[in-house]
Formats: sequence, C-alpha cells, structure tokens
Amino acid sequence: MQVNRLLRRCSILASAIVLSSLSLLAQSESKANELLAEDPSGIVMTITAMLVVFFGLAVLYLCFKGVGKFSQHLSARNRRRENAPKKVVAPTQKNGMSPEVAVAIGMALYEAAGGMHDEESGLITITHTQSHAPSGWSNKAFNQRVSGVPRRASVAGR
Repeated sequence: MQVNRLLRRCSILASAIVLSSLSLLAQSESKANELLAEDPSGIVMTITAMLVVFFGLAVLYLCFKGVGKFSQHLSARNRRRENAPKKVVAPTQKNGMSPEVAVAIGMALYEAAGGMHDEESGLITITHTQSHAPSGWSNKAFNQRVSGVPRRASVAGR
C-alpha cells in the first residue's frame, strides 16, 4: 500500500518536472522567435556579444594591471626594508656589566687558576719533499685526457 502511494507521488513529481521544463522550452523558443522577428540579420546580437567580450577583457586588463602595480609596490617596500639601516641591539647588562666584560673576567680567572693553555714556540717549519717531482694533485697536466685516455696512463706506459 505504501509502495503504491510512493510510486504515485514519484510519478506526479516526474510529470510536474517534465511539464515545467516543456513550458520553459516553449518560453525560450518564443523569445528566440521574438529576437528573430525583431533582428533578422543578427547584428544587434553580434554587437551585444562583442561588447560583453570586450568589457570582460577590459576588466581582466584592469585586474592584471592592478595586481602588477601591487606586486611592484610590495617588492619596492621589501627592497627599502633590506636597505634600511639595521638597529643595533645593545646586549643586555646585568649589574652594569656587559656580557663581553663578564666573559673576559671569566677567562682571566680560568687562566690564573692553572687552566690549560697552548705553548707555542713561535717557529715555523717548512719541509720539502725528497723528490721535487710534481704529484698528480698539484700538476694539472697529469689530470688531462688525450683522446679519451688518461694522460697518466700514457706517461706511465713509456
């Protein structure tokens, strides 16, 4: 019983949708016929369509132009911020003493208490290798290739 009632309601709803679409179709056909009767050559419709397209293009042009100017403004502002003199932040001081002074005092106390310190002799020693033949690291001629074969291999083959 309920299924029959549900089917009947669905068929009524479907017929209402079909009838409303048919009436809309009849209205659109009548408007098309009116336009054809008023403007048989279609010049008014063509001009209207062209004006809509050109108006849309003009709006897009103005939007892109505005975005470009806004982007240039932001990049100029960022450049000004980068080139602006930086504010030097003074280190915080406790009891009227800067952190550098505290570090210097601490290092002096550490050294006075017998902390390790490097002993340097002040002498610079330069040693030469026994053979003065250039190594493969320093001589670029050994690293070059001749016709696809490493030069070192061709020199060693002699």
